[in-house]
Amino acid sequence: MIRKLIDHLTSLSKRRTASAWLAFVSFIEAIIFPIPPDVMLLPLCLVNRERALYFAFLTTIFSVFGGIFGYLIGQYFFEDISALLLLMGVSVDVSLVQPYFDSYGVLVILLASLTPIPYKIFTVTAGFLGFPLLTFVVSSAIGRGIRFFLEAIIVILFYRLSPKEILKYVNTITLILAILLFLYYFL
Repeated sequence: MIRKLIDHLTSLSKRRTASAWLAFVSFIEAIIFPIPPDVMLLPLCLVNRERALYFAFLTTIFSVFGGIFGYLIGQYFFEDISALLLLMGVSVDVSLVQPYFDSYGVLVILLASLTPIPYKIFTVTAGFLGFPLLTFVVSSAIGRGIRFFLEAIIVILFYRLSPKEILKYVNTITLILAILLFLYYFL
């Protein structure tokens, strides 16, 4: 099922309305959607290299807007969502992550924004835990911006690579950046 969804999103990148779809996918991915916007961003950048930076900007902005929406959901509806999940047999215990948010909140948001870790989990959790909104937005914009602009730049420079190869490079580079950020923060 996920493969079909990925194929469908990739096919949307060939439409005239692709920018709108990219914005929509970037927004909802930060809240609930299981597929990252990279699935649309990379094909769009490959087909329209001259607009790759624009697509990265669009993806970053709408991903951060989605993150803000997820934050607000966490802030105002987390307990209701947790109760609903509990009825479905899924327990949610944020007490395990609260010390990390309290001590390393900026690092947590940067890493979640930069890496393939599901960003949506951290947007909702940040809102529930009362992480400062402005700090959340700035950290998200930096992390998401680095990730999506890195993808666009790699496409511009190495356009003959497949989306899968580009994503491999992006994941490797963002992992290295995450490790360096982690080391900088703790050393």
